[in-house]
Amino acid sequence: MRWRTVVGSIAILLWMFIYCLLAWWLGSKLPNNMAIMSIYALVTGIAWIFPALKIYKWTRKDAGSELRNP
Repeated sequence: MRWRTVVGSIAILLWMFIYCLLAWWLGSKLPNNMAIMSIYALVTGIAWIFPALKIYKWTRKDAGSELRNP
């Protein structure tokens, strides 16, 4: 296992923890309206994946080095 994999795994877990706390805090500030809450749930349910994918792609840069440097 390469160092990017370890760092990336920790970064994704940390990102998810912080994201969940922020989404929870912001969601508690929204008005009690079903339409607004539904849209908020849809957006926050999808939005976390984009930063996580960037971290994942960064960790995959190590995958090719295993073949070149056994």
